[in-house]
Amino acid sequence: MNIIFEGIDGVGKSTLISKVIEQLTKDGYLASNISELEDTPLRSILDNLLKEDIFFRSNKTFKTSIYETFLLAAHFFYKQEFFRNDSNKINFYDRDIFTLLCYQKQMIKLEYGEQANAFWGYLKSCLMFDLKNIDLLVYVSVPVSLSFDRIEKRDNISLTQSQKDFLVDTKECFEELIKSVSQEKDIPVLLIDGSKDLKSNIQIICEKIKCTN
Repeated sequence: MNIIFEGIDGVGKSTLISKVIEQLTKDGYLASNISELEDTPLRSILDNLLKEDIFFRSNKTFKTSIYETFLLAAHFFYKQEFFRNDSNKINFYDRDIFTLLCYQKQMIKLEYGEQANAFWGYLKSCLMFDLKNIDLLVYVSVPVSLSFDRIEKRDNISLTQSQKDFLVDTKECFEELIKSVSQEKDIPVLLIDGSKDLKSNIQIICEKIKCTN
Protein backbone atom coordinates (compact mmCIF):
# COMPACT_ATOMS: atom_id res chain seq x y z
CA MET A 1 0.00 0.00 0.00
CA ASN A 2 1.39 3.40 -0.98
CA ILE A 3 0.49 6.54 0.97
CA ILE A 4 1.88 9.83 -0.33
CA PHE A 5 2.10 12.95 1.84
CA GLU A 6 2.33 16.22 -0.06
CA GLY A 7 2.38 19.94 0.72
CA ILE A 8 4.81 22.84 0.79
CA ASP A 9 7.53 23.20 3.42
CA GLY A 10 6.46 23.83 6.98
CA VAL A 11 3.03 22.20 6.98
CA GLY A 12 3.97 19.29 9.28
CA LYS A 13 4.19 16.34 6.87
CA SER A 14 7.22 14.68 8.44
CA THR A 15 5.83 14.91 11.97
CA LEU A 16 2.50 13.45 10.87
CA ILE A 17 4.16 10.58 9.03
CA SER A 18 6.31 9.58 12.00
CA LYS A 19 3.36 9.73 14.39
CA VAL A 20 1.01 7.85 12.05
CA ILE A 21 3.62 5.10 11.53
CA GLU A 22 4.09 4.91 15.29
CA GLN A 23 0.34 4.48 15.82
CA LEU A 24 -0.13 1.96 13.02
CA THR A 25 2.82 -0.09 14.30
CA LYS A 26 1.17 -0.22 17.73
CA ASP A 27 -1.98 -1.45 16.00
CA GLY A 28 -0.08 -4.31 14.35
CA TYR A 29 0.54 -2.86 10.88
CA LEU A 30 3.87 -3.09 9.08
CA ALA A 31 4.77 0.41 7.88
CA SER A 32 7.86 2.26 6.66
CA ASN A 33 8.82 5.81 5.71
CA ILE A 34 10.25 6.43 2.23
CA SER A 35 11.84 9.86 2.60
CA GLU A 36 12.15 12.51 -0.11
CA LEU A 37 15.87 11.73 -0.36
CA GLU A 38 15.58 7.98 0.04
CA ASP A 39 18.79 6.11 -0.72
CA THR A 40 19.19 5.96 -4.51
CA PRO A 41 22.22 6.27 -6.82
CA LEU A 42 21.59 10.04 -6.89
CA ARG A 43 21.40 10.53 -3.13
CA SER A 44 24.74 12.28 -2.64
CA ILE A 45 24.11 14.78 -5.45
CA LEU A 46 20.64 15.64 -4.16
CA ASP A 47 21.93 15.95 -0.59
CA ASN A 48 24.39 18.59 -1.74
CA LEU A 49 21.66 20.45 -3.59
CA LEU A 50 19.47 20.59 -0.51
CA LYS A 51 22.34 21.83 1.65
CA GLU A 52 22.77 24.82 -0.66
CA ASP A 53 19.12 25.84 -0.61
CA ILE A 54 16.04 24.46 1.13
CA PHE A 55 14.11 24.60 -2.15
CA PHE A 56 16.69 22.79 -4.34
CA ARG A 57 17.86 25.86 -6.25
CA SER A 58 20.51 24.58 -8.61
CA ASN A 59 22.33 27.72 -9.73
CA LYS A 60 25.29 27.08 -7.42
CA THR A 61 25.78 23.51 -8.60
CA PHE A 62 24.45 23.33 -12.15
CA LYS A 63 24.08 25.87 -14.93
CA THR A 64 20.36 25.31 -15.40
CA SER A 65 17.28 24.18 -13.49
CA ILE A 66 16.56 21.80 -16.38
CA TYR A 67 19.47 19.54 -15.44
CA GLU A 68 18.38 19.55 -11.80
CA THR A 69 14.84 18.66 -12.86
CA PHE A 70 15.97 15.62 -14.83
CA LEU A 71 18.04 14.43 -11.86
CA LEU A 72 15.00 14.67 -9.60
CA ALA A 73 12.86 12.92 -12.22
CA ALA A 74 15.33 10.02 -12.40
CA HIS A 75 15.30 9.85 -8.60
CA PHE A 76 11.50 9.68 -8.66
CA PHE A 77 11.42 6.84 -11.19
CA TYR A 78 13.98 4.89 -9.17
CA LYS A 79 11.81 5.15 -6.06
CA GLN A 80 8.73 4.06 -8.03
CA GLU A 81 10.41 1.00 -9.46
CA PHE A 82 12.06 -0.15 -6.23
CA PHE A 83 9.45 0.64 -3.57
CA ARG A 84 5.96 0.86 -5.07
CA ASN A 85 5.49 -2.87 -5.63
CA ASP A 86 5.97 -3.93 -2.00
CA SER A 87 2.48 -5.11 -1.07
CA ASN A 88 3.47 -6.58 2.29
CA LYS A 89 3.56 -3.27 4.14
CA ILE A 90 2.31 0.28 4.09
CA ASN A 91 4.86 2.60 2.49
CA PHE A 92 4.68 6.28 3.39
CA TYR A 93 6.27 8.72 0.97
CA ASP A 94 7.37 12.05 2.42
CA ARG A 95 6.95 14.06 -0.83
CA ASP A 96 6.62 12.49 -4.24
CA ILE A 97 5.56 13.35 -7.80
CA PHE A 98 3.49 16.42 -6.87
CA THR A 99 6.39 18.03 -5.03
CA LEU A 100 8.68 17.38 -7.98
CA LEU A 101 6.27 18.93 -10.45
CA CYS A 102 5.21 21.93 -8.38
CA TYR A 103 8.60 22.97 -7.03
CA GLN A 104 10.36 22.47 -10.34
CA LYS A 105 7.68 24.40 -12.19
CA GLN A 106 8.54 27.44 -10.09
CA MET A 107 12.30 26.88 -10.46
CA ILE A 108 12.12 26.63 -14.24
CA LYS A 109 9.79 29.59 -14.49
CA LEU A 110 12.24 31.75 -12.51
CA GLU A 111 14.93 30.94 -15.04
CA TYR A 112 13.04 30.69 -18.34
CA GLY A 113 9.93 32.81 -17.84
CA GLU A 114 6.72 31.90 -19.67
CA GLN A 115 8.44 29.50 -22.07
CA ALA A 116 8.82 27.20 -19.05
CA ASN A 117 5.14 26.29 -19.36
CA ALA A 118 5.74 24.20 -22.48
CA PHE A 119 8.60 22.29 -20.84
CA TRP A 120 6.55 21.70 -17.71
CA GLY A 121 3.71 20.25 -19.77
CA TYR A 122 6.06 17.71 -21.33
CA LEU A 123 7.60 16.97 -17.93
CA LYS A 124 4.18 16.29 -16.44
CA SER A 125 3.32 13.89 -19.28
CA CYS A 126 6.62 12.09 -18.82
CA LEU A 127 6.23 11.69 -15.05
CA MET A 128 2.64 10.55 -15.36
CA PHE A 129 3.62 7.83 -17.84
CA ASP A 130 3.18 4.42 -16.18
CA LEU A 131 2.53 6.08 -12.81
CA LYS A 132 2.66 3.35 -10.19
CA ASN A 133 -0.14 2.74 -7.73
CA ILE A 134 -1.00 5.47 -5.22
CA ASP A 135 -3.57 4.20 -2.72
CA LEU A 136 -4.00 7.48 -0.86
CA LEU A 137 -2.74 11.04 -1.26
CA VAL A 138 -2.64 13.03 1.97
CA TYR A 139 -2.40 16.74 1.21
CA VAL A 140 -1.36 18.76 4.26
CA SER A 141 -1.97 22.50 4.22
CA VAL A 142 -1.64 25.43 6.60
CA PRO A 143 -1.89 29.20 6.07
CA VAL A 144 1.30 30.32 4.30
CA SER A 145 2.18 32.68 7.16
CA LEU A 146 2.34 29.67 9.48
CA SER A 147 4.54 27.81 6.98
CA PHE A 148 6.92 30.77 6.94
CA ASP A 149 7.13 30.82 10.75
CA ARG A 150 7.73 27.07 11.00
CA ILE A 151 10.44 27.05 8.34
CA GLU A 152 12.28 29.96 9.95
CA LYS A 153 12.17 28.30 13.37
CA ARG A 154 13.07 24.87 12.02
CA ASP A 155 16.03 25.99 9.93
CA ASN A 156 17.02 29.04 11.99
CA ILE A 157 16.79 31.33 8.96
CA SER A 158 14.90 34.38 7.77
CA LEU A 159 13.05 33.78 4.53
CA THR A 160 13.48 36.42 1.84
CA GLN A 161 10.45 37.91 0.14
CA SER A 162 11.30 36.01 -3.03
CA GLN A 163 11.34 32.73 -1.09
CA LYS A 164 7.95 33.56 0.45
CA ASP A 165 6.54 34.41 -2.99
CA PHE A 166 7.97 31.14 -4.27
CA LEU A 167 6.11 29.17 -1.59
CA VAL A 168 2.84 31.00 -2.24
CA ASP A 169 3.05 30.17 -5.96
CA THR A 170 4.03 26.58 -5.21
CA LYS A 171 1.07 26.11 -2.86
CA GLU A 172 -1.31 27.31 -5.60
CA CYS A 173 0.31 24.88 -8.03
CA PHE A 174 -0.11 22.00 -5.58
CA GLU A 175 -3.81 22.62 -5.15
CA GLU A 176 -4.49 22.92 -8.88
CA LEU A 177 -2.37 19.90 -9.79
CA ILE A 178 -3.72 17.62 -7.07
CA LYS A 179 -7.29 18.40 -8.08
CA SER A 180 -6.70 17.61 -11.75
CA VAL A 181 -4.43 14.58 -11.37
CA SER A 182 -6.47 12.93 -8.62
CA GLN A 183 -9.50 13.04 -10.90
CA GLU A 184 -7.57 11.93 -13.97
CA LYS A 185 -5.85 9.02 -12.22
CA ASP A 186 -8.67 8.24 -9.76
CA ILE A 187 -6.43 8.80 -6.73
CA PRO A 188 -8.25 9.19 -3.38
CA VAL A 189 -7.25 12.41 -1.60
CA LEU A 190 -7.39 13.21 2.11
CA LEU A 191 -7.15 16.92 2.93
CA ILE A 192 -5.53 17.66 6.28
CA ASP A 193 -5.36 21.02 8.03
CA GLY A 194 -1.86 20.99 9.51
CA SER A 195 -2.72 23.80 11.90
CA LYS A 196 -5.30 21.66 13.71
CA ASP A 197 -4.70 19.39 16.72
CA LEU A 198 -1.99 16.84 15.95
CA LYS A 199 -3.67 13.93 17.74
CA SER A 200 -6.93 14.52 15.88
CA ASN A 201 -5.14 14.60 12.53
CA ILE A 202 -3.29 11.38 13.34
CA GLN A 203 -6.57 9.69 14.18
CA ILE A 204 -8.21 10.92 10.96
CA ILE A 205 -5.31 9.67 8.83
CA CYS A 206 -5.06 6.28 10.58
CA GLU A 207 -8.79 5.65 10.22
CA LYS A 208 -8.67 6.53 6.54
CA ILE A 209 -5.73 4.22 5.92
CA LYS A 210 -7.39 1.34 7.74
CA CYS A 211 -10.52 1.82 5.62
CA THR A 212 -8.43 1.98 2.44
CA ASN A 213 -6.18 -0.96 3.29
